[in-house]
Amino acid sequence: MFPCLRQKRFRPRPRTVRPHSGFLGLQGRDFVNPVRETSEAIVGAITGSLSVPRTLLLGRYDDDGRFQYIGRTTSLARAAGAAIAGLLAAGQRGHPWTGWSFSAGWGSREKLNVTLVEP
Repeated sequence: MFPCLRQKRFRPRPRTVRPHSGFLGLQGRDFVNPVRETSEAIVGAITGSLSVPRTLLLGRYDDDGRFQYIGRTTSLARAAGAAIAGLLAAGQRGHPWTGWSFSAGWGSREKLNVTLVEP
């Protein structure tokens, strides 16, 4: 582990945002605006087993009604995996991602072993 992460004084710095116009309100001080955008996604596949999923592969339907892959979660804690496991059902024949392969990471040739689930 990195030594700086063990220090009590370590805290992630908030993102500083300046207006595009160059005008700095608040008497010339930068203002801090935590940037957080959320979006809903649908689980289309998992790594691990249906009873203990490790990561979730997420998708969304595009404007043409196709289920598109958009990303993957980080490794799930056991409690989170157990909570989600009860909501998952094995994918049926004709799943939109049948025949797809998913990379284990950027620049990696390793493929993920995934289990398709009902979106």
